[in-house]
Amino acid sequence: MEQAPNPAPPVQVPVLVDEKPENPVLDVPASVASTSHAEEPKAPEADEPVAVVANSNPEEPKAPEADVTAPVAPRADTPGTEMGPNEHDDVEIDFGEADSAFGDAESSTTSLASSVFNYTYENGRRYHAYHTGEYPMPNDAKEQDRLDLKHHVFKLVLRGKMFRAPIGPNPQRILDVGTGTGIWAIDVADEYPSAQVVGIDLSPIQPSWVAPNCEFVIDNAEDEWPYAPSKAFDFIHWRVLSGSIKDWPRLYSQAFKHLKPGAWVEAQEHDVRVSSDDDSVDRATEVVNWFSTVDKAAEVFGKKMDVADKQKQWMIDAGFVDVRDDIYKVPLGRWPRDPRLKEIGLYFQTQSVDAVEPVSMALFTRALNFTPEQAQLMMVGPRQAPPPRLSSLRIMNFSIDDELTWRATSEIPCRQVDGMDWERCAALHNLIVGLGWAVTGKPETEMPRVTWWQKHITDPALEDQWTTRLSPSLKMFLQAALETPPDQNFFYYSSGLTWPDRLFVQEHEDEDIMCLYQMTELNLGSHRDGLNYDQEVSRAIFHSDILDSRITMNGRTEWDPLEVVLSAWLDMIDTGKVVARPQPVKGPWEAAPWEMVPYSQHDLQAALNGFDNLVFRMECLIENPSLQTKDNPEDQEKLLALVKAKFEAPRPREEFGLISNEVLDAAGIGEGFVRDFLTMVRRPKKSIKYVAPGLRIPTADDFSPRPLQDFEIPECFENHSAVIPVPLFVTDAKSTAPIFEHYPFEGISDLPYGLWTNYVNRDSDHVFEDSCILCLPFEVGENGFARHADDSLIGDDQEGSEASPNGRRNDLYRLGYNHYGPAHGPQLGDILHLWQNLVGAGEWEVGEEGVLGGIDKFKEADTEEHCEEYQIFVKW
Repeated sequence: MEQAPNPAPPVQVPVLVDEKPENPVLDVPASVASTSHAEEPKAPEADEPVAVVANSNPEEPKAPEADVTAPVAPRADTPGTEMGPNEHDDVEIDFGEADSAFGDAESSTTSLASSVFNYTYENGRRYHAYHTGEYPMPNDAKEQDRLDLKHHVFKLVLRGKMFRAPIGPNPQRILDVGTGTGIWAIDVADEYPSAQVVGIDLSPIQPSWVAPNCEFVIDNAEDEWPYAPSKAFDFIHWRVLSGSIKDWPRLYSQAFKHLKPGAWVEAQEHDVRVSSDDDSVDRATEVVNWFSTVDKAAEVFGKKMDVADKQKQWMIDAGFVDVRDDIYKVPLGRWPRDPRLKEIGLYFQTQSVDAVEPVSMALFTRALNFTPEQAQLMMVGPRQAPPPRLSSLRIMNFSIDDELTWRATSEIPCRQVDGMDWERCAALHNLIVGLGWAVTGKPETEMPRVTWWQKHITDPALEDQWTTRLSPSLKMFLQAALETPPDQNFFYYSSGLTWPDRLFVQEHEDEDIMCLYQMTELNLGSHRDGLNYDQEVSRAIFHSDILDSRITMNGRTEWDPLEVVLSAWLDMIDTGKVVARPQPVKGPWEAAPWEMVPYSQHDLQAALNGFDNLVFRMECLIENPSLQTKDNPEDQEKLLALVKAKFEAPRPREEFGLISNEVLDAAGIGEGFVRDFLTMVRRPKKSIKYVAPGLRIPTADDFSPRPLQDFEIPECFENHSAVIPVPLFVTDAKSTAPIFEHYPFEGISDLPYGLWTNYVNRDSDHVFEDSCILCLPFEVGENGFARHADDSLIGDDQEGSEASPNGRRNDLYRLGYNHYGPAHGPQLGDILHLWQNLVGAGEWEVGEEGVLGGIDKFKEADTEEHCEEYQIFVKW
């Protein structure tokens, strides 16, 4: 049977959807015969747990035990009831929150033939072997962790209870359908020692040791249940089987058949139709659209997701009485003012984000015939764009356990505190330490937990000295921040917190500024420095070289709160740009266990998603000429709806790719980012030629041969693993003068202007293979409006105390000074994201051949009216 509960996806995609919290469907005490609402209830803030409870025998209700008072269900319409549903409650928004008896498992599991352990693997995830393909969710360790977190959410919603059915103090037999990891069955067995608790599932993923009154059976709940009348149950439970059951009426009939007279069934489901008490759902279009695609795929798969509101009728049709349908509001995020709801929202948001990939992958590839790349594309959006700002339904992009809430994001910005937000910074710091330790294979309990202060401040004299030299908040941070374990580096850029005798080694005029995090031994600067911290203003900035201070201390460069820098480093880990490995694959060892990859799957998907969104916007505008999106939010929304429909429509494989593998082989373009991008994007309609003003889509002729194909690498570069620049979107005409400004390409002419990839040495310590350069035939910046990503003026002498802009031909989209690490070029995904926004907002007009206007259109970047539209945004 479909084992573990199915999640309520939360985020995103190029086409996505916001999802609802899980609604427990609970059984109702015999004394209550009405549902908690007579008609379709107004859905809560984010998700709604729906509780449906039913009694199995109206004529012979189970009598209460001798001196036990018959249980009475809490009234659903009474706010504040300890465990009652909160469907009609208003949830107040916190606007300040942006912030041991054991048994043998094998003996208690039915027919564990070796074949049930012969798991199948698809797209990097593990799936059940028994009744292969029946259940579309994985059963690997990552999914098991998510299911256990969901169990915790349900317990919080029910205030520590496992269920609401009034089963009495001494039940004899309890069945948990779709037990998953078995955590519910194990907890119930502990709470009711009188009961034999049976959990059934398709996967043998339950613990090896359980209490004697708990057993697990590997079976399909949609097959005929093998229990004799003498083995009837006092209580049958299941949770979140949406998307797992093909024949719901039959499941309820089986449950009715195998319950004792007067016994209970309880189904806990989530309502997948996104709704809210305010209009926030109207702004959650990406999440709504994404789950719409999931539900469509589930319907094709034969197991619908949208089933919560049908549970009540199915119970009644099966013969149950006293059916009660209770709804619980479950927030998605930490926005509620109530501390309990805030905690629920945090955990539910975390598991929801983690659910996106497992919910989508098998359904999209099996039911909708998406390629794995298409399926991944549908999951990129939410992790790229900032989540919608909802007052009652919020989605976050990040997914690392409890510390998720500490990251500095647009949704949870920096708090206004006196000095450093030391608690938040210490949580982020310790999270990175833990991620590095995790790859050692050793238990978390063995990780050294010595703080910087404990290691270095070892006597009263040192205590007095450093209490005087450090600000109070910095001292608190160092008392909470863990030392990096031996033989490890804190992060790819930093070996760890600096030792006391080197904090102020740069000898600034006073002791306000220090090197708080020292650099790793990577070859990233001539005079290595690290993350500098100004304790007077509680701000930080990264120096690859001590000479970088000429820029960062020019009196104009704004530094960032430490939590912003640490959040950026965590985002590099989340997106796979920096990875921790037990043994580095390519090195360097100087940063172990951390390694930087030339480009991550996230980087590639961001570029693919950006290009596809750009092309779809153009196609929709061409097909719907009445749309006028400039300064017209209504038409912009219509355009997004049309783009969403294009994303939802499957396309055959032959419609993917701009350049064939054969042409790329002949052009000498081997495996890497450029080849992946050019062969995986969706090909636009034949009429579309220009994707930016004056810049066209490449053709096979552009690579036969490609520019610079025969370029001879200088002798000084012979040891490089070189990736030569490749033209991506360029002008028809070629230059009469050199377009590149730096060695070794600065003397080459007869090349097209436009967007090129940068030269890359894959063996260097800082590789961004997806970085680009926009080569223009004119200078931009001399008017003093065009800006880099760091908000500095193009052409500015950043070491000077006053801004002095100058024109530059190749500086548009460059980052300026990188606050979080060494310099790198702008990534293709960020540039294409900017272009798609310019098209969607009507700033770039579209005709039959694509974007109109010649390359001179880019001169707008240096005008007061348009400069912000051309300024790129990057996270790191």
